[in-house]
Parts: sequence; structure tokens; C-alpha cells
Amino acid sequence: MASTADMSALDVPLDDGEILNFVENLDHSSLQPEGTPEQRLRLSRFAAANGFEFAAHEGAVGYPGMIFGLGFDRAVSQHLVRSGEQFLDIGNYEYTARVGADAVRYRYGFVAIHLERRMPHLVLDSNTNNFLGASQLPVGFASKQRISLEGNFDEYFAMYCPKGYEPDALYVFTPDLMALMIDEAVIADAEVVDDWMFLYRFGGFDLSDPATMAMLFRIIDTVGAKMLTRTDRYSDSRLDPAVPLEGEPVGLPGASRMAANRVTPAGARLQRGMAPVLKLAVWLIIGLPVTYFIVVTVVAFLRYDG
Repeated sequence: MASTADMSALDVPLDDGEILNFVENLDHSSLQPEGTPEQRLRLSRFAAANGFEFAAHEGAVGYPGMIFGLGFDRAVSQHLVRSGEQFLDIGNYEYTARVGADAVRYRYGFVAIHLERRMPHLVLDSNTNNFLGASQLPVGFASKQRISLEGNFDEYFAMYCPKGYEPDALYVFTPDLMALMIDEAVIADAEVVDDWMFLYRFGGFDLSDPATMAMLFRIIDTVGAKMLTRTDRYSDSRLDPAVPLEGEPVGLPGASRMAANRVTPAGARLQRGMAPVLKLAVWLIIGLPVTYFIVVTVVAFLRYDG
């Protein structure tokens, strides 16, 4: 995956005249990306130098990833998109959701990498960015779908895989790809769904920061490239190649699994579970007081017994 980017536009010195000229030539009738004029100028130049378009987007985003279908007032406040064969999308996505009587604004940085094959639904929840032990992903998944991978991978990520698709997950996440995830992408959560791989970071990415962008493109160049290699020959062995595809004329033999490029409904989506924020709320409301009561009781007993 040829994605290595020229970072020089992000830290080259700018004078006030350049920034003022940039602001004066903006199309103020269009939606502008967030950030200071200096940040937007740097990102505009970065985009021009690397074949991206830099913009903002208001409204729904047509990706199947878990963050994109939630809430309302959806928008991509910063958007770096490269179309064509080497498609790549990097941005900060926001939406509003109801939490009780309050409206809460959520923000996720994301990277979207297009795969050649449709894959079973896989989620890797990084343990390094959890809050009080709770995932920062916006949705939860049934615990019976959690699987254990080789080596010390479980120390860094919790992986969820549809029941029966565990061999497929191991086919994709070989030890070398797992090592790359630990070395390069442990700061992010990952989702493989349909023919996409997404990386998420709660709170967003500072795209105007050269170090952040260098980190993201290092992940793309290593993890993204390896993912494309590991999935480019994938086919779902549960599909029956003798069954015609939808729309095929009756009487013709069915297409092969490779030509079908699809996954059974059972593997296409994980089963949802309790959202992490609800798990945390249950712990704070019920678990913490119960734990406190047990500790106080044990201490009192030990003192009395002593």
C-alpha cells in the first residue's frame, strides 16, 4: 500500500501574510474544516502535496463502521481523503447522543482503509485506552464472541469474532500482523467489517501535528499494508459454491466462493452486547458501593476479631 506521505508541509514556517492570504481566498460559503487558519493552511498544503482533498463533511457518512451510524448531528470536522486505487480516508468524526436527559457530543479520530475482499466482522478493542477498565468504543459486543490469540496479544487487545469464525480470525491475524498491531497501532481500536478496516481513537486526532500524522502513516504503511496482504485471497468456506448467487439465471452453476466475495450473515456482523458506558455506570452505581461495603465489613470484622 503506497501511502507514505511528505510531512514537510505540516511544520514548514509560515508568515502572517501567507495565513492572511489563505483566509481571504477561502470560499466562505462552503463548510470549513475545524482548526485555526494556520492549521487549516498547513493541512491544505499537506493534502495538495500528497494527493488528498482536505475538507469537512456535514451529515451521515456511508461507512459500515460502528461509530458512523450512531446519534444525530453527525459530521466529519476534518477530512483528508484520497480517492482512486489507493483509497484512504483520515478524519475526525463527531456525533451527538442522548445520555439520560442530556445531549453529549462524541468525537472519534478514524482511519478508513478499503480492502479488496469482504471479511467477517472482527473488532480489536485496545486495552491501553480503556477508562477505569471500560472500553472507549461506543458499542459493546456479546462476551461469548471474545477469543484469545497467540502469545501476549490478549494483554494489549480484546478481540471479538463471530462464533464459528475463529479460524478465519487466526488466518488474518497471523503472529506477524499481531506484532505490528502491538508495536504500531496499540493506541487505537480496530474494526474489520465488510470490505473495510477502520482504526478509531476516542477524542480524535490532532491532524495538524506532524508527530501524530507520522504515527498514523506509519500504522497505514505497516498494519494497513499487512492487512491488505492477509485478506486479498480470503473467501468464506461456509459459502456453498453450488448455490447460485442472487440474480444469476436459473440453471447456471453458482459462482465460486472467491468470485462471490461475500460472507454469510452469521459472520457479517457481531452480536451486540451492553455498551461500555452502561457497564461503567453499572459498576459505579452498584459494583463500587458493594465493593466498599464488603471492604468495610471485612475491616470491621478483623478489628473485632483482633
